[in-house]
Amino acid sequence: MEVAHERGVLKKSRPDAFDDGAIVIDLLDARMNKLVYRNYAKKAVAAGISDAARQARINSTVAEALAPFFKQGAR
Repeated sequence: MEVAHERGVLKKSRPDAFDDGAIVIDLLDARMNKLVYRNYAKKAVAAGISDAARQARINSTVAEALAPFFKQGAR
């Protein structure tokens, strides 16, 4: 994920212009302070959409990133 940040943000000629947005999910075991799951999801940026549509896109992106975690638990 560090490489994606470097290529997508740090090495761009216009760091304020984005084609894609991403969310990274880290789940920690609070008792052991240990990372138990990490995943990400990305989508193309959608300019000019309503707040409700933006929230729906965020929710679906979070669900996409978490889906493999919940599939693991179903086994």
